[in-house]
Amino acid sequence: MLGVKAQDILTDRRFWRDHLHPEDRARVTGLMARAHKGSERFVAEYRLIDRGGRAHWVLDESRLSRDESDRPLFIQGTWMEITRVKNTEQDAAKQGIELARSQADLEQFISVASHELIAPLRRIVNLGEMLAAQAAGRLDEKGSRLVTQMKESAACIQALMSGLVKYSEQGHGR
Repeated sequence: MLGVKAQDILTDRRFWRDHLHPEDRARVTGLMARAHKGSERFVAEYRLIDRGGRAHWVLDESRLSRDESDRPLFIQGTWMEITRVKNTEQDAAKQGIELARSQADLEQFISVASHELIAPLRRIVNLGEMLAAQAAGRLDEKGSRLVTQMKESAACIQALMSGLVKYSEQGHGR
């Protein structure tokens, strides 16, 4: 994983600290110091830098082994590379942020569009009612049917827009 021999890791007491990612160093050394101060198991996720300068995420589980007098002898543990898992988590977090932004944009669009459409639809309904009132008795059956269809269609669109706004406000797209 790091491009070094296991023996190098075991013989170089500074290897771990020297290869610990600078952004993780303070947090991880503090966690390890607290865990090893007592006899707790150390468990942490952090990055190690390989010979080429690339970061690798690891899950580190270790425990400080002590002698009969409770003096530290060595640290025994394992590293498991979790770079793919961490990259997937980061990608999912970015997608979640983008999705939330898209959802907010969509809600804003729906709000503006519905506001811009509802006013003209009300005007169409009102004009249809005015036309029906002024032409009362002068429209033939077909003309009356067309005015009624116009009013009903506009009312249907108003109801759809109202439903869409309610749906958006309730966050059903999330």
